[in-house]
Amino acid sequence: MSHLLKFNLKLKKTFTIFFSSIIFLIILFTVYNYEGNKIILFCYSILINLILINCFKKNVFFFEFFFGILLWLGFWLKLVFIINYYDYKFFEGAGEKFEIIPKAERLSLLDSGLIVSIIAFIGYLSAIILKEWFIKKFKMQFNISDYNNKKIFLKIQNFFIIILFLLILFLAYFNLENLIYQRGLKSQSQYNFLVNGIVKWLLLFGLSSFISTLLFINLKNKKKTIQLSLLSIFETFISNISFLSRGMIFNAFAIFYGIYKSNKIFGLRLNLKYFISYFLVIFIFFFISVSVINYLRHNHFYYHSVESIEVGEKIEIFKKKSATKAIVEKRYDTFSKAVNEFYFLAINRWVGIDAVVTITAKSNKNWKLLIDSFKEEYDPSKLPYYERVMQERTTNINENQLNYGITTPGIVAFLFYSGSKVFLFVSLFFLVVIFLYFEKKLLDNTSNLIFCSLIAQQIAYRLIHFGYMPSNSYMFFGTIIFTIIIHQFLLYLSKKI
Repeated sequence: MSHLLKFNLKLKKTFTIFFSSIIFLIILFTVYNYEGNKIILFCYSILINLILINCFKKNVFFFEFFFGILLWLGFWLKLVFIINYYDYKFFEGAGEKFEIIPKAERLSLLDSGLIVSIIAFIGYLSAIILKEWFIKKFKMQFNISDYNNKKIFLKIQNFFIIILFLLILFLAYFNLENLIYQRGLKSQSQYNFLVNGIVKWLLLFGLSSFISTLLFINLKNKKKTIQLSLLSIFETFISNISFLSRGMIFNAFAIFYGIYKSNKIFGLRLNLKYFISYFLVIFIFFFISVSVINYLRHNHFYYHSVESIEVGEKIEIFKKKSATKAIVEKRYDTFSKAVNEFYFLAINRWVGIDAVVTITAKSNKNWKLLIDSFKEEYDPSKLPYYERVMQERTTNINENQLNYGITTPGIVAFLFYSGSKVFLFVSLFFLVVIFLYFEKKLLDNTSNLIFCSLIAQQIAYRLIHFGYMPSNSYMFFGTIIFTIIIHQFLLYLSKKI
């Protein structure tokens, strides 16, 4: 047994050295090719990759893990390709003006954006260091068997699982049929705000939270854990297709990561083969979902005219192409097209450095810009505040079009609306501390690492994509609290029945 332990430790050390070496070589390669200030980029590169390395520490919080990964994707992965392969051109997020200015000016703005990002990274890492001193990591303080000896509940839970499976199918169909909530499209729902809100919550993470609760209750049952793992993949796959989101992997991976952590902390007997197979199935379904949604968006939604029937009647989406509109060639209808689009999205759709460069380039940044952003209200007839004011886009939106895609700045760029680097540092520092402490209390009160992983992922994702109608954030966090209450109620029932 000791020989096996030594082998595993040696293998882990070898992998760590190899992984760190690859990162450092990419840093050197990128800095060498950079035509701007290489010292600034080198400092930036070290800090953002320290954030990545922190994600794989033994005692990392869920919020740290997800927020750090998303920061790395938006501020490093994207930048590497922009510098080395895209000639300093952002395909999304930087605004129209940035794309047409001379290269020398673009480099100067990029240097300035890197400095702003460095301030944000230091604020984030400072909060992580503080956490190590003052916020103790969760420790198991109860017996997981408490949730596995209630014979009545275990007998009837299969009935609940069947109901949940049917609910997933029904909600997906109901949402798509009535166009209640789709990413990039205006809602065509004829139902009241309560129905719309419940459908949206369930599809976004409500259904996933139910599955995470069932997984926690059945952690000692390997067969049931595998079944519920597959159900979580199915749910995220179906739900994301229903609201045309290419983000299936976020909830699915959050549940996967929660099970992985539970396996270590609660001493479960889930082996490496299970986790490798689980991850591969997630990725396969993620690729399929992205490809399906790309096809649906471009060939059935975005390039088709939509005719609405009278209010109160069913709204049709799949209509014939307008006779006055040129027929658009089909997109993403072959495997090679799907792969190419998947690759493009995997590199360019992350929110990060491009938005910071946009705000850096904005002249006369001040507190009024930040305050005014909180006054933004939903108005599908015009561009969102970030695109209209900060990016200074001039594209008009036709009120009769179904499409309504938005670009978000993310929390780092948003906090820099004020133009104050001090405010950016302090605000990000305290936000991270607050959410780390929130996670600690959530873990202490629920002990469900799978559920906490899902909630932390939702918060991290929200912050990374922050900036669209920020005053409505109370609705998101109110929903988080509501979900926690539902979770605690379900756990209570499972222990009492």
